[in-house]
Amino acid sequence: MEKRITLTGKILIIVDQEDLLDLLVLICKQLMPWLKVLTAQSGRQGIDCAHKELPDVILLDTRMPDMNGYNACQWLRVHEDTKHIPIIMFTGVKADSQARVKAWESGADAFLSKPIDHVEMVAQVNAMLRMKKAEDQLRKDKETLKEKDLLLKEIHHRVKNNMAMVSSLLNIQNSYIKDKKARTALAESRTCINSIAMLHEKLYCSSDLVNIDFHDYIYDLANSLIISYSIPRDRIELIIDINDIYLGADAAIPLGLIITELVTNSLKYGFKNDEKLTITIRMELEDNHFHLTVGDSGPGIGENLDWENTETLGIRLVILLTEQLAGKIHLDRKNGTTFHITFSNEEKNKNKKMN
Repeated sequence: MEKRITLTGKILIIVDQEDLLDLLVLICKQLMPWLKVLTAQSGRQGIDCAHKELPDVILLDTRMPDMNGYNACQWLRVHEDTKHIPIIMFTGVKADSQARVKAWESGADAFLSKPIDHVEMVAQVNAMLRMKKAEDQLRKDKETLKEKDLLLKEIHHRVKNNMAMVSSLLNIQNSYIKDKKARTALAESRTCINSIAMLHEKLYCSSDLVNIDFHDYIYDLANSLIISYSIPRDRIELIIDINDIYLGADAAIPLGLIITELVTNSLKYGFKNDEKLTITIRMELEDNHFHLTVGDSGPGIGENLDWENTETLGIRLVILLTEQLAGKIHLDRKNGTTFHITFSNEEKNKNKKMN
């Protein structure tokens, strides 16, 4: 059995002729008893009533003495609290096409011709009520979405600030530690925290609060690492090849940490005498899989080193984060050190091209 939609609300009838006004009120009360009927006998009275009562639909006559229906309609359309109210205008006889065109141009949503056909009138009023209800819900949904966006933006901002606070606390703690290994471990922890803080700052500043431009993020991240190690720019070449890849935080955070660890290793161990070091970061999407490459032109990792079972914290972290992405990692020891990481483009890690 088809479910019937129950329509409720208020209707404002703006007509100066008493006999026509009485007829319209009677039709509304008999055929649409669920509506509260409001009346006005001039354009100005109708505008005042519309502002005060905010009806769900307005029936408006075109011909009135102090302000005609066209001017009243235009006035209602330019004011914020009344511009979304559906307006049905009464025009002259059906052959009066000029009056109908003028009604449309004034902002009317529909029109009726005199003499009034009560069946057509009821149908049009119900249609306008359904339209008003749908538009009100759409505006409400947009406001809710806007509030959620603002809340998410505030969350990113607070996470970024909290991360910065933790980083500062670690820096203070580091100044009291004498053990060199412990100081190095704290410094590396700060680097990881800063990479996460940078991602949340990017999301906070972006119009897209869910996905991040991965190229911009990695470009800023890699350059901040170079600056933190006080390496002259003429001694290093940074190549970043990442195009049209937008990632959510679920993928961007572990990938940012992976790149942080690998680039940090390159900066610490990749220089050979006075030779210039080239660091390359590439990422592409192929066959529904992301392929990340991070490499350098340094001396490379020795063939005898079992890197997959090493006790080094940085490499262990890279392996664990790759597993978190359900990915695979491969080391190429030719011409320096190059790590290849592949993982699936799942829905939560879906890339998004900006229009």
